[in-house]
Amino acid sequence: MDELVGPLAEDMLARIRVDTLFLSVDGVSAEAGATIIGDLEAPVVRAFAARARRVVIVADQRKIGRTAVIQVLPLVAVEILVTDAGPSPAREAIEGAGVRVIAV
Repeated sequence: MDELVGPLAEDMLARIRVDTLFLSVDGVSAEAGATIIGDLEAPVVRAFAARARRVVIVADQRKIGRTAVIQVLPLVAVEILVTDAGPSPAREAIEGAGVRVIAV
């Protein structure tokens, strides 16, 4: 097993506190927020984020402005986006939604 999903994972996460959650997603946009393609992981990601003081999304340029199937977090739940994406309308819209963007 390479990942823990389902009720067992959600129960475990309800007992911990996370200072900073670094989250990789399949897409991030101002309209859809943080999105992934795996429906089994979505409840676990949401549970992790609910226990985190701060959520940081790490996404390369291919994922900026992209929307995957399952929304895991609205942008209001995301504090920072770390990306290699240069300036673009999609990136500016994310910044306009209140997310601090750090380009690396």
